[in-house]
Amino acid sequence: MKRAWRPLLLVLATPLLMAGECEAPLVKDQSFDLWCGDMLCAWQRDEGTIAKAATWNQHDYGVALEGPSTRISQLLPYGSADVSCIHFDLLADIDADASVVLGLDFDDDGTIDFTQFLATGAWTPIEYRWVTPTYFHSVRLSISKSGAGRAVLARIQASKATGCPGAPPEGALARPAGATCEAAAQCASGACRPRPLASELIPDPGTPRSVCAGCATDTDCGAGTLCGLAWSAAFVEPYPACVAPPALLLGQRCLEAAECASGVCCQGVCSTCCAGGPGCAAGQACGERPRDPSGDPLRAAFQCDPGQWRGAPQTPCLSDSDCASGHCGGDPTSISSVCGADGRACTLASDCPSPDQNPCLPLGVAGGTCD
Repeated sequence: MKRAWRPLLLVLATPLLMAGECEAPLVKDQSFDLWCGDMLCAWQRDEGTIAKAATWNQHDYGVALEGPSTRISQLLPYGSADVSCIHFDLLADIDADASVVLGLDFDDDGTIDFTQFLATGAWTPIEYRWVTPTYFHSVRLSISKSGAGRAVLARIQASKATGCPGAPPEGALARPAGATCEAAAQCASGACRPRPLASELIPDPGTPRSVCAGCATDTDCGAGTLCGLAWSAAFVEPYPACVAPPALLLGQRCLEAAECASGVCCQGVCSTCCAGGPGCAAGQACGERPRDPSGDPLRAAFQCDPGQWRGAPQTPCLSDSDCASGHCGGDPTSISSVCGADGRACTLASDCPSPDQNPCLPLGVAGGTCD
């Protein structure tokens, strides 16, 4: 399936011996080659003293962490939308009386969320894979040394990977509505709810996830509202929230039938019928509306014989070809459009997150019915 925007998986560290794989680099100056005077150009010295030092190859230099307490770090501008698993590959010379710790501070808030003590030894290659939190904006990578022994780093490669084991660290708290979560305490709303399959871009029962949301069922909502779909500019996937029944149009995304003007929500899209259910006249079949040559929209409305010129009078329609009369009545200047991948209503390309891959597409006549 194209455009598989699957929310990202999450983290603990464990050492692994791995074969090489094609991965995108995350760290600048992975071999500590770029020096600005006596400081590393791409790394921040937070504490102590560092120096350029020869490694196992006299023509190749690394960084020596000198003194009993030294720390360098680098802010990686990647978040949960970019990476769900990090592969670390290090080469170091660490004496037995020195302690070197690799740390990750998600969202750079001053709290180290994960630490890993590096193995001692002369030019020992070390590899780890760490799952990341489901929600974060950036991560500060730090390398800290304590003790009087020698500690020289020749390489620290960090790259995107797959197959990280374990559960995610807690990560950011006070997450906004629409962010993935594992516990209520992570959400600003105080509610971490299972994400309904109807709200996922690509339904996958095998990967249950939860989301910071406002409701799980209609009983969580007040009078005059129901538990429907809401949208955030920060996230592609919708999330459950208490909304006033908005009479959504044919082809727009929904969570339950009461949101739709047609009274039918089929596989997360406002439709006129649903396969296996009532709604079509004798001799007609309920089917998903054809997509464009690019496969958009990712989810299309279900209709009775869509585009086959068979719709009875007053049947909801999007185009003239839906109707036996040959005319889909309504205001021809009022066009219903949705973002091709996530299905939210849109008017402009800028209404859709990542519009290059999620364009605003016209579906047809807004609120049209067959003459």
